[in-house]
Amino acid sequence: MSDKSSDITIIIDGQRLPSHKFVLSAKSRVFKAMLFGDFKESNEKEIELKETPINAFKLLLKFCYSEQFVLKDRNDYLMAIEVFKLSHRFQMKSLSNLIQMLLISMFSINNIIDIYSFGVLYELTKIKFFAQKFVAKNSELIIESEKLLKCQSMDTIKEMIGFMKVSQIQVMKALIKIIENNIEWKLNDFLDSIKTDLLTIEDLQSFKDLKAIDSKTLSWLSINASN
Repeated sequence: MSDKSSDITIIIDGQRLPSHKFVLSAKSRVFKAMLFGDFKESNEKEIELKETPINAFKLLLKFCYSEQFVLKDRNDYLMAIEVFKLSHRFQMKSLSNLIQMLLISMFSINNIIDIYSFGVLYELTKIKFFAQKFVAKNSELIIESEKLLKCQSMDTIKEMIGFMKVSQIQVMKALIKIIENNIEWKLNDFLDSIKTDLLTIEDLQSFKDLKAIDSKTLSWLSINASN
């Protein structure tokens, strides 16, 4: 990030980041098109990037020069996700792949919901595959975690519950708490997450004791369980 021999300056939030067109274009298809294509930036000495987190971009820029991605805090998965978003935006596949593997190595009870939601959003099959294995192994802890109960992504919740190895009464209790935290959702939105083929008589009796479940839903569960 020195002015020496730089031929392009990236400006983000007023900060100036001297760089080299050749280095950027060698790592990013977007920068290659921007700096050597028919875009106006190809004739500019400075480029201002909007809506770009400066600290995340600095890590991306360092990767362009060193092919290394090192976080100041090795457990800072949120920063890793921010850099991934930039690598996706600037079409830097090698960096995207590296961050995916790093995120997989970071899995914990406290971050698995966030990372899985991110994987769902960007359709990252590797993250989803290994996250499913992690969730299946740690189902008992994750089903009661605050992260799951306060998750704002219905798709993430449904998918994760689908491969948890817990009783269906645990699933139902978690769903009720999730709905309490998202009042616009209804229990019926999640009934397909209940594995009715695994329901036992004890489960159905326990469901009756849960005031949040109405008689119509109980009837539906009973019918499908008997089938």
